[in-house]
Amino acid sequence: LKVVFFPGQVGQGKVAWKDLATVPDLWDGIGCGGSQKCELAYLDMMQKKCGDDWNYDAVDVVNFLKNEFTEGKVVNALDGTQWCRGELLARPILVERPTSSSEDPNKKEQVLQCRVQSCGKVFTTERVRHGDAIQKLLVSVGKDQ
Repeated sequence: LKVVFFPGQVGQGKVAWKDLATVPDLWDGIGCGGSQKCELAYLDMMQKKCGDDWNYDAVDVVNFLKNEFTEGKVVNALDGTQWCRGELLARPILVERPTSSSEDPNKKEQVLQCRVQSCGKVFTTERVRHGDAIQKLLVSVGKDQ
């Protein structure tokens, strides 16, 4: 089992099972998402009770995605408002950009960007997903005409 954390935040933001109900904001952007924090709390609790059968590997999303999305991989990528099928021209890279935070206009966030080629067009996007997996799902359940 792999637990994927936000860039540079492996192991951060974890909450104990007994404390979940009292945490003001599980979706605070630290470590991982709120629902994952609940899952992690359960895994950690079970690990203490039952041992190594509940172990997991904590990984940085950057490392996970760089291994998952390699050059030449067929992906579905968001180009503006439209998803299209294309090929990754390089592994994702980590870039910093300003956030839309009203609390701190100088705050930056890290995002992964990919260069994709689709129908002869090259574009940069932060939103990619496995092209093959989605195609297999569409074949399995049918596709709207």
